[in-house]
Amino acid sequence: ITITADGKTFTKQFSYALSLQGATGNPGKGVAAEEISYSISQDGVNPPTSGWSGTRPAPKAGWYMWTRTRFKYTDNTYSAYFYLVTQQGKDAIIISATPPTNPAKEDLWQDPNDATSTVYKWDGTKWIHWGISIDNLIASNVQIENG
Repeated sequence: ITITADGKTFTKQFSYALSLQGATGNPGKGVAAEEISYSISQDGVNPPTSGWSGTRPAPKAGWYMWTRTRFKYTDNTYSAYFYLVTQQGKDAIIISATPPTNPAKEDLWQDPNDATSTVYKWDGTKWIHWGISIDNLIASNVQIENG
């Protein structure tokens, strides 16, 4: 708009906005509970399909600990599962009077009742001799060859 008054010209630009009120929206929903469960697996890529428990299992050397979480909403619906995976270190030796029942490849096992303290390694099929404890070597001079 251009206005002229007393010989002076003013140009004024106006803008406006138009808004409409819509219908009342859904009041939404809240989080009623969080559900956390745990499982262990030799697969670190795909979550286990069974074995989930609300109690955290004991870690196993070289295995993966899976944690899954989902939310229960106030309308009794559930969110999708969220997964978190970690791996227990492989440098541990499993100390047990009996061989582990479900060993992972490369697991190490030692029988505490074995006087030689021999350590065995799981090759994927069977337990193989891996080494002996340095505590069992009594020597004034040692030469190591091939490794």
